[in-house]
Amino acid sequence: MQGFLGKIGSRFGAGRFCRRWRRLLPAAGLLLAGLAMAAESPYRIELLLSEGNGPYQALAEALDTELAALGREDLQLRQSLVEAHDHDALASADLVVSVGSRASRLLHQLPARGQVLHVLIPSTSHPLPTPQEGSGARHSAIYLDQPWSRQLNLIRLALPGVERVGILLGSTSRDLRDELEQAIAARQWQAQFALVPEDGNYLGPLRRLLEQSEVLLAVPDQQVFNRQNLQGILLTTYRREVPMIGFSPGYVRAGALAAVYTTPEQVATQAARWIAPLVADRGRLLPPPQAPDLYSVAVNHQVARSLGLRIPGEEELRMGLQTLEDQP
Repeated sequence: MQGFLGKIGSRFGAGRFCRRWRRLLPAAGLLLAGLAMAAESPYRIELLLSEGNGPYQALAEALDTELAALGREDLQLRQSLVEAHDHDALASADLVVSVGSRASRLLHQLPARGQVLHVLIPSTSHPLPTPQEGSGARHSAIYLDQPWSRQLNLIRLALPGVERVGILLGSTSRDLRDELEQAIAARQWQAQFALVPEDGNYLGPLRRLLEQSEVLLAVPDQQVFNRQNLQGILLTTYRREVPMIGFSPGYVRAGALAAVYTTPEQVATQAARWIAPLVADRGRLLPPPQAPDLYSVAVNHQVARSLGLRIPGEEELRMGLQTLEDQP
């Protein structure tokens, strides 16, 4: 080493060489430090919860576990409630995950630098905003709604031979009529519809609907299927011996025959699968909004027995649904 430095010193002058490098070293150090900081900059995820309990907190905990399993030191997850959100943190995050309707509505109003993923929201009442000019925000969603094809497949597996499907529509679901009619007609089944008036009096339309239907398919609509109406609807269908297919395990516990649904933990698993590629490639975009990939099935076997029905078990039905979806 001394020979090497001696040759340099003899050629360029040791004093000039040392002085020049002393001037360059601070700048080089700052450059290297900046590069190191850029390389180590964490991918920042802000998790915004509509509420701090129930399914919202269950999803938050599951997502934290799923992302921790990635073992990425360049990933940072922070959560907050709508009431106590940090405006600047949301605006500057690489990704914001909104959990529930209140969080989703708030993010519709805020500019964001990164992408926004909405979860635990129904597609019918939460159209996604287009990016604001210059904001760079891009919105996507994993909806709560199950595809109509999946729900109709559940009817096919649980109630083979049934072809007349009754659907009670309200103010927020009436626009689904054409979509549902097409999905049911594609199976050579008959769709029967009844519309609940604005005053919410569902009983007359429901009774007329059940006279023409072999099964009632519940659709998310707060005007029709709410806590006040649910027991009355279930009691009416039970007396007419028409089973109801619900959209949550709570409906099945209350008296619906069966339901296909997605748990908060399953949504978290799908969300983590979407997020992992974003951390590895920060220029990557979220997939487009879609229904959940993962789901479970609930069955009320007591109701089935009371109606004289024999249907498969929950796991058998879930596997049957997966087989049908895997077919071309």
